[in-house]
Amino acid sequence: GAGDYLRFYAGPSIHHELVAEFGQSDNVFVVTDAITVEVFSDRVMVLLVTDNVGPERSGFELSWPAPWCPFVQDLPATAVGNFNDGSPAAVGYTSGALYHSCNWNIHPSSSEPFSFRFKSFAIWSPVDVLNLYAGHISALVPTAPDNRRLLATFSGPDTPQPLMLEARDSPLYSLELVMDHRSVALVPKWTDDPAYTGFIATWGTSYCYGTEALESVGVVTFTDGSPGGQYYQRGIDCSWVIKPRFGGPLHLHFDRVAVVRFFDFVRVYEGEDDSGPLLGTISGDHYNHSGNFPVDYATDGPNAALFLHFAVSDEFAASTIPQFGFQATFTAPYCGDVTSAPLTDPRGTITDGSGTSPFLPESHCTWVVSPGFAGVRVIMKTMALREGV
Repeated sequence: GAGDYLRFYAGPSIHHELVAEFGQSDNVFVVTDAITVEVFSDRVMVLLVTDNVGPERSGFELSWPAPWCPFVQDLPATAVGNFNDGSPAAVGYTSGALYHSCNWNIHPSSSEPFSFRFKSFAIWSPVDVLNLYAGHISALVPTAPDNRRLLATFSGPDTPQPLMLEARDSPLYSLELVMDHRSVALVPKWTDDPAYTGFIATWGTSYCYGTEALESVGVVTFTDGSPGGQYYQRGIDCSWVIKPRFGGPLHLHFDRVAVVRFFDFVRVYEGEDDSGPLLGTISGDHYNHSGNFPVDYATDGPNAALFLHFAVSDEFAASTIPQFGFQATFTAPYCGDVTSAPLTDPRGTITDGSGTSPFLPESHCTWVVSPGFAGVRVIMKTMALREGV
C-alpha cells in the first residue's frame, strides 16, 4: 500500500544510521532485479511497516551472503598455530558484497620471538589487501576505536616472505582481510574465483630462527632450541655456524636426532654456509643406542668451520607427527697451533684457555712472548697436567 516501507539500519535498532529505505510512496514498489544494500556494520536491523490501505502484495524476500570469514575471530593462545580465510580451497574466497573485512586476533603464548608465515597466498590485487597489525581489534565492541599499528600489507598472487615478530614489541597481533569492491562495481570478482584462493597462515614461537654463530671452545652441547620434552615447531628454517675462535680440529657428534623422516632434514656442510661440501644429511629417528646412528663429522685447519642446517616442512600440523628435534655436541681446542700474534706488551698474563674445565686431549698450542727487550721472565702461577702423559 501507499504507507508500506522497508528500512535498513546499520545496527540492532532504529536508533542507528538509516542506510536504505524502500516504499513510502503512492506507487507500488516492485523489485524486478536484485538490489544490493551495503551496510558498514557487523549487525543490520530490517524494519517492515505496512498499512491497511491498497491491494495485497506478496511482501519481500532478501538474503545475505555469509562471508567465509567472521568480523572478528580470537585465535587460541598457543605457541604454535595455523588458520586460513575460511573459504573452501576448490572455490576461492569471496566477500559476497561490495565491502567486507575479517579480522583474526593472534595471542602468542610466549614472550619469545615468533615467526609468521603464509603456507599459501593469493589475494585479489589491488582491491583486496591483507593487513598485519600490532594490537587487537575488539570482538565484543566492534565500534571501539581501532588503535592497532600497521606492520605490513600483503596483496597479489605471490606468497610473502616469512616475518619474525618480537612479542616484547607487542604482546598481541591481528590480521585483517579487507575486500573492498565499491570502486569496481559489477565486476566478475563478485563471484567466487578459484584463481584467488585466499591464504593459509601459520605462526609459532621460534625456538630457532636465522643463523646462530657458535664460537665457543671446549666441549659445547646445543639443540634445535625446542624446550626439553616438547616437540619442535613446524615450518622453521634454522642454521648454526660452528667456528671456534682458535680453529680446528673440530669434531661434531649428534647425541640424538628425531625428525620426521623424508620431510625434515638436518644437513651438515664443511665451511661457514651451505655453499661448502655437503658432509651428510640426517632424517628420521636416531639415538645413541640404535645401530643406525649417523656418523660423526670433523674438519681441521686454522679456519675450521661446520655449517648445520635444520629444515622443517610445514606439510603437517604441529601435532600430527611430533618429534623432539636434535641435540649435538662439538669439540674444539681451547688453543690452536699458534694461538695469536706475538704478545708484545711489557707485561701480561696468559692461560691455556680451558678455564675451570679440563683441557682437551691431543692439543698442541704455542704462544710467542716478545715484549721487545732481552731477559724475559716467565712466572707459572698454576699448572695441572697429567703426570707421565
